[in-house]
Amino acid sequence: MPIRTSEVVWEGNLEDGKGIGKLGSGVYSDPFKEEEMSMRCTMMISLDGASHTAGAIDMALVWAKRLNALIAAVGVMDDTIRGPDALPMGQGEFSMERDAKLLFDAHQRVKEALQRIDVRCREAGVECRVAEVTGVPHEQIVLEAQRYDLVLLGQPTDSDFELGEPFHKTVGSVLKSSPRPAVVVPGNYREGSGILIAYDGSLQAARALQALIASGLHALGEIRVLSIDDKSSDLAAERAGRAVEYLGFHDVTATAQPMVSKTPVEHVIRDEAENWGAELVVMGAYGRATLTEFLLGSVTSKVLKESRTPLFLFH
Repeated sequence: MPIRTSEVVWEGNLEDGKGIGKLGSGVYSDPFKEEEMSMRCTMMISLDGASHTAGAIDMALVWAKRLNALIAAVGVMDDTIRGPDALPMGQGEFSMERDAKLLFDAHQRVKEALQRIDVRCREAGVECRVAEVTGVPHEQIVLEAQRYDLVLLGQPTDSDFELGEPFHKTVGSVLKSSPRPAVVVPGNYREGSGILIAYDGSLQAARALQALIASGLHALGEIRVLSIDDKSSDLAAERAGRAVEYLGFHDVTATAQPMVSKTPVEHVIRDEAENWGAELVVMGAYGRATLTEFLLGSVTSKVLKESRTPLFLFH
């Protein structure tokens, strides 16, 4: 009797590992042969039509070609956008018309952004799917993230703040609740080389390391594990060594880079990434977290604000 599992109908006994699978077009394969199974990275990019997403789009296309990844472009139409509340008495109708226009304009920006990325993906030969959702941005991003391996977010400039949900709140809320790691990408993305893991030995850093492996992004290139201590090189080396050993168990080669420095950690991370020309910085909630820092950690919040290198973040 056929056993249905999601999109595949297996004929046979799943327990003894025998049988064939009918997959849509009539293609048959044995799901228990490891050599026939393949993993593919799926990247969701959140678009709202603002200019700060340009770097995230550029990076997504580069990574998709290198990793044979799928890009899922999700346009988020923020229905919390409203004009100023303080209006003279009797202008309620004007307020409604104004807000309706703001929402219409937001929808148009999202629609055009989705059309542009669809064209670019087809030109680059990258598989892409597009969708538009409406609601509070961070809530919609978190929901849609359940479908994919990774969430890409653009890092805004001051001129990109709109009347809807502030971007810094979106990032903090996404990282707090997202089931997947996020990569925050500067608007002026430049293709780099290698991954710098900022590792402080915390629970959040360990989770970020595991999430990196699960995402498949470790295949992007050389990996260095940076661990900073203000006093002891031995402690820094011990922390970095644990991360390097974990990666080694997953057949990923990495180099430990322990460092003693009294310079603010966020500056060290930023400078090391830029001097090396890193393509990606990986962090957990580095440093002590507070509510005003959106549970990212004090160091992570500062690096997020200043970094010119894409940041892989997982809480």
